[in-house]
Amino acid sequence: MRNKILVNNIINSGKTVSFHWVKAHVGLEGNEMADSLARLAFKYPAPYVPIPTPKSWFKYSARKKAISDWQTSWDASLKGRSLYNWIKFVKADRIYSSSALNSILTGHGPFYNYFQRFKIKTPSPCRCGYANPDSDHFLLACPLLDSSRPRCLKKPNPNKPHLLSDHRKALTTFSEIAVAFSKDLYPPTHH
Repeated sequence: MRNKILVNNIINSGKTVSFHWVKAHVGLEGNEMADSLARLAFKYPAPYVPIPTPKSWFKYSARKKAISDWQTSWDASLKGRSLYNWIKFVKADRIYSSSALNSILTGHGPFYNYFQRFKIKTPSPCRCGYANPDSDHFLLACPLLDSSRPRCLKKPNPNKPHLLSDHRKALTTFSEIAVAFSKDLYPPTHH
């Protein structure tokens, strides 16, 4: 920066400035002096100048480590595999505000396998005849919902993470329909 100021001062004074490449070690006085000072600097240890680590670095490092550990745990876990089919990578700020979408993603909702797993009630087959309807059945396969199902959900074996990232609005809207249909099939029991 100081050199730039000096050059600007020289130019503003009306003088001409030009730069030339100089081969090292050719006996030029300024170049020899610079080399001599550089060699002298290597003879002495550099002074220790403590620079405090910014708090933001600690926060960043802790967050990065926590997410890395979380991802490792998520990949290795035997639990939450229904959700894992949709969401392969953990993310601290991911929020889905639709309870129906959350039911579809997690498989926790008015679905045959959920009721059976938690012994909530004796489940019955879907009206279409499918014996063990789960969230995927209502979302992707039940023929009774075909007329309402968006095109992105009609492809065979859809890429679930892709659906969630690229078609979230359609997925959320249809999740509401699918869960409502399933709730009608399995109305809540009051004790």
